[in-house]
Amino acid sequence: MPPLNLLLLLLSLLIALPAAGAAQIYRYTDPDGTVWLTDKQASQHQFGQYAPFKRSPKSTARVHCLPPGSETLQQRKADYAPLIERFSEDAGLSPALIHAIISVESCYDPQARSGVGAEGLMQLMPATAGELGVTDSFDPEQNLRGGIRYMAGLVQQFNYNYRHALAAYNAGPGAVTRFGGIPPYPETRDYVDKVMTRFQQSVARGEFSTRTASAD
Repeated sequence: MPPLNLLLLLLSLLIALPAAGAAQIYRYTDPDGTVWLTDKQASQHQFGQYAPFKRSPKSTARVHCLPPGSETLQQRKADYAPLIERFSEDAGLSPALIHAIISVESCYDPQARSGVGAEGLMQLMPATAGELGVTDSFDPEQNLRGGIRYMAGLVQQFNYNYRHALAAYNAGPGAVTRFGGIPPYPETRDYVDKVMTRFQQSVARGEFSTRTASAD
């Protein structure tokens, strides 16, 4: 939902409009949580005709990321590597992909929290965590088990196209379905590029094995 102060601002602006020029404002919320405001009444299939007033993706955490080669960051990575490997293999994913996601999402900080409430190593939103049976997103084992299982479901949903699955992890599967691919959100496109670059570099270095996947 949009912040309360944003709704109050919108309401005040609408009230301030002259009565003769005021138009009916319609508010729609699609399945991935995107809020749409328009002065035209639209059916569900017409959402694509309107630009979203505000979208609500799961932003990456605002954490202090250490340099890639730093000893502290490497120690964090090593600490969680056994869990990542075990849960990744159980889910049929390459550990390299999960390491890439975590490095971008939280810099391996189990206490990371984003401005929109995403939590832990894999930055799970509370609602998603609840659906996955995660009762404490700041518990590394629960967070990794649930987040990796969620990512595995997205990979399957989008036919092993990792780019589409990553976009869905960031912006929601509904946005990927609606746009027929990676949504035109700068944050999401940057996120996908960063994760895929780190994933491919890791595989090229031979750090982990990987399953065949589409990069389109």
